[in-house]
Amino acid sequence: MRKETIELKKMSLRDVGIRLIVLLICAGLFWSCSNPLFSEEKTGKWPQRVLLTNDDGINEKRIWALAKAFSKIAETYIVASFEDRSGTSNIFSIEKYKRSLYVERDYMSKNLIAYGVAGYPADCVTFGLMGLLKNHPPDLVVSGINGGPNLGTNSWFGSGTIGAARTAAFFGVPAIAVSGLDDDDKEMVDMVTKWVVEFSQTKIVKELEPGQYLTISIPEVRPSEIKGIKIVPRRPPVSYYEYVKVLGETEKDDETKEVWVVRRKKTVKVPAPGSDEDWYQKGYIVIVPMKVGEDDKTLLNKIRTQINEIPGWLKKQE
Repeated sequence: MRKETIELKKMSLRDVGIRLIVLLICAGLFWSCSNPLFSEEKTGKWPQRVLLTNDDGINEKRIWALAKAFSKIAETYIVASFEDRSGTSNIFSIEKYKRSLYVERDYMSKNLIAYGVAGYPADCVTFGLMGLLKNHPPDLVVSGINGGPNLGTNSWFGSGTIGAARTAAFFGVPAIAVSGLDDDDKEMVDMVTKWVVEFSQTKIVKELEPGQYLTISIPEVRPSEIKGIKIVPRRPPVSYYEYVKVLGETEKDDETKEVWVVRRKKTVKVPAPGSDEDWYQKGYIVIVPMKVGEDDKTLLNKIRTQINEIPGWLKKQE
């Protein structure tokens, strides 16, 4: 050690500086190659970096099966809630709780990193895109795979699985939401995860524009019973509820409260021909193209022609 120290003293400051710079560069290269968070290898393949989430929680077997499949072709990140958050749509706890978010790294390997989040699917996507991967954004966000299908209006509107994909699309990242997989059927799990990975590499997904996303529902049947794939519109809005009515009143602490009950219809009307529900019931995988935003350009143009019918503001009273 003493000899090395003496030799170092004999070096010029310029030589020492050069050696330090070289060492720092080598250390940085080693770190970037060994840590997928900073890997920028350009293979020409797409996607190279994928963010996975769901609304069933980080311990759900389906998301890990999907992550394992994706990790063979891309840097893969799981960011999912600590608990089941089904039916939470686009709820953001980040806003509700003054922008604080508790996260915990759950797993890390060569090509797969997983984080648990004390929040909702929309929180997970926000943390993934704006926090964890802010400087190295994913090429694609995949939400799912959810257990039941997200069809029609009600299932789509409240789905946390679709809410996560919608949030990613809002940030301008291509996204797909996948549902309808029974994780007790190993053959089906293997085939669905493989199919999702292959589908994600197509131009259809790669060329999604900012604000666009896809929802995919896979029939819960044997692989051999799936008849094919259909690109379809979502079923027009329809109510699945029979009634909402008051049952009675309760009194507590000198306060009277009403009790209301919500009852779903026992039978659902026949699916609209050509809709997602229709083709799904016939045994097809259904893909529904969606977009963020609820502005109606047709109604916009119509109302503009009726502008004179809108009462004037601060109109002089007669």
